[in-house]
Amino acid sequence: MNQHKLARLTPLGRWGMIQRLERGEAVAQVARQLQLSTTTVRRWWRRYQRDGAAGLVDRSSRPHRSPGGAPRWRRRQIARRRAARRSSLEIAAELQMPVATVVQVQRRLGWRRLPPPDAQTARAPL
Repeated sequence: MNQHKLARLTPLGRWGMIQRLERGEAVAQVARQLQLSTTTVRRWWRRYQRDGAAGLVDRSSRPHRSPGGAPRWRRRQIARRRAARRSSLEIAAELQMPVATVVQVQRRLGWRRLPPPDAQTARAPL
């Protein structure tokens, strides 16, 4: 992880904080001297107790999963209708879904634009 040069707690700083807590200093005193909240000090203390020194390194803030996505069966419905050359508005109305959700699913599937028409179903020019 990249840290800016004025970061208050680096992994080395967290290690020093943990050593002070292990020596028996009060959480409030350590927090005050490091200009941190007691919540932050306790959070790092719990991580250290649970994971050891590995708990003091930075980790990604990205969530492990995103449960708000459309279910697989719903994504398949959208894909089938898009393959049948239906517009996003038509699909949203038919499935009673927000248009934004339909468009988002189409983007993730790589179907943002309508697929090219088949040679057999193309209409002859008038």
